[in-house]
Amino acid sequence: MVMDGQGGGIGKAIIKKLRDSFGEEIKILALGTNSVATSQMMKAGANRGATGENAIISMAYEAVKQLRGEAGERQVSGAEVALTHNVGGIGQYCFVNIYKR
Repeated sequence: MVMDGQGGGIGKAIIKKLRDSFGEEIKILALGTNSVATSQMMKAGANRGATGENAIISMAYEAVKQLRGEAGERQVSGAEVALTHNVGGIGQYCFVNIYKR
């Protein structure tokens, strides 16, 4: 899961790097606080996208579900680490959360 809280630039760069490194062997969920951010991440190669603050809250929930092995059909096999990222306001807030089993 990659989340971007502004215009999608950082999320787009992260998704491009993930695609360059792992190709299609990984599934990427793009979560944007606005439609521009989500759109940019989808164009960079995300498999699915969601927009809005509720999507951002659900990102942390989904990360925990993945690490617990409770994500059902969305489950990433062998998930050990999850990363969530958010830039808020006009860029004055940046949050990166790393979750580990």
